[in-house]
Amino acid sequence: MRLRTISTGVAVIASSGNLSNAINMTDVSGAEIHMPGTWTAASIAFKTSISSGGTFLALYDADGSLVQVSAAASRAISLPAELFASHYVKLWSQNAGSNENQAGERTISVLMKA
Repeated sequence: MRLRTISTGVAVIASSGNLSNAINMTDVSGAEIHMPGTWTAASIAFKTSISSGGTFLALYDADGSLVQVSAAASRAISLPAELFASHYVKLWSQNAGSNENQAGERTISVLMKA
């Protein structure tokens, strides 16, 4: 039986911001996010990069659709499989591909399994 490594990251979106800090997702094969109770209504999409200081691009699936999850306050949400090929990921508060700024600082816990 193979044991899975579990780690927790923290994604913080600044007050009046829409993009979190980068989370290292290298070697991650599954993850979920735990949303704060104060979440301003918005979906979460993902911006990815090959390095922590690189250019972050919006993640699209093979059909050209933005990879996103419906987010809501006080929920745990599984992250989509398309995300696990990425090295560094930022959570993006958005609606229909447009920035949706948060009304206050938001801290999102990220549970990752390798």
